[in-house]
Amino acid sequence: MYPTDLQNFSSLKGDTMKKRLEISIYGRVHGVSFRYHVAREANKLGITGSVKNTKDAVEIIAEGDEDTLKEFLEKCKEGPVYAQVSHTYEEWKKCANTFKEFKIEY
Repeated sequence: MYPTDLQNFSSLKGDTMKKRLEISIYGRVHGVSFRYHVAREANKLGITGSVKNTKDAVEIIAEGDEDTLKEFLEKCKEGPVYAQVSHTYEEWKKCANTFKEFKIEY
């Protein structure tokens, strides 16, 4: 089968191009709407997953295609206006198709 346009081609890819990216973000990331920033960016890009605060960081699990996840990672490193990211830790994994949407965990 030969796709006649890129939209059809993207639907033929299936989950083979999907990845999972786990990110821990450190710095001034609490009390600055970081989780909401992450969720907004994920929803704009069509990424599924979750974000939550931990004692020292914001932890994100994101699933989507690799190029989109790379763009998402850059947005996460920027953070919202009052955030100050000191460093991040990223781990790329095989997509587990765990999520149907992107959610904020409390």
